[in-house]
Amino acid sequence: MAVVDVLRRGKVQVVLGGVSGKTVKSARGVSVNSDCLLNDCLETLYDCLILPGGEPGTTHLGQSEAVSHLIQTHAKNQKWVAAICAAPRVLHAAGVIADHTVTSYPSIKETLLNCDYSDSDVVVSEQIITSRGPGTAIHFALAILEKIASPSIAQVVQEAMLVQI
Repeated sequence: MAVVDVLRRGKVQVVLGGVSGKTVKSARGVSVNSDCLLNDCLETLYDCLILPGGEPGTTHLGQSEAVSHLIQTHAKNQKWVAAICAAPRVLHAAGVIADHTVTSYPSIKETLLNCDYSDSDVVVSEQIITSRGPGTAIHFALAILEKIASPSIAQVVQEAMLVQI
């Protein structure tokens, strides 16, 4: 939810998509209402496709053909693709992080093959943005905002939120 908050503060239109229904429960039991089902969004190219972390959500994302299709389509069209926590493994399964530098939640590091791994909080590698986990979510969101809006908008939001980088 931190990512949505930061992006909306930056005046970015955020569309929340659900894999199996319009209401999704987060890893901590927070109900989130989706704007659309992913199967209804397959032909839409967004400025950035963002995959949240947390379980069992990341497993559900990894099992979804719609998610894989969206990831591959966005990567092929040079759109930003971002993933946090355990979600970089979904990018790996979709075949888009080979030869990129990525980061993730430490426990999935060994599953990310054919890429360079970094312990940095946020990594930007060409059109791929990855981050480690809940404690890095604000920095992750600001990195996304910088790329899809502008560095100056990201700076204004960062200062207004009292975020120290």
